[in-house]
Amino acid sequence: ENWNIEKILEYISGGDDQEKEVICHAKIMDISSRKCRKYLSCGTCSKMLERSQTSLICNTCNKSTGIRIPRFRVELLVGDGGKTSTFVLFDRDARKLTNTSVEDINVSEKLKVREVLK
Repeated sequence: ENWNIEKILEYISGGDDQEKEVICHAKIMDISSRKCRKYLSCGTCSKMLERSQTSLICNTCNKSTGIRIPRFRVELLVGDGGKTSTFVLFDRDARKLTNTSVEDINVSEKLKVREVLK
């Protein structure tokens, strides 16, 4: 189903928490370099791990984890000619868009992220 940004925002603000897959044709206008980050996630639930004094802990699973999966998160400002919005891409979707894995990108370098998304 093809939706524009306005329809997506209306759906989100409507409070319906049912997952929906739509297609939105939009142009990437900017990449928020400050909000791009590489992180280690829990091998069980994929949430970001937090650092404790001695290890990395998953606050969702409430345990220390030995399995750590590197991931990245990218914020994009997109526009469809009518509205603009911020889209957040996580590892799998960002990998599809950039054809790059978290191991191949250093998100601490602002230009590196911009070059990959061009």
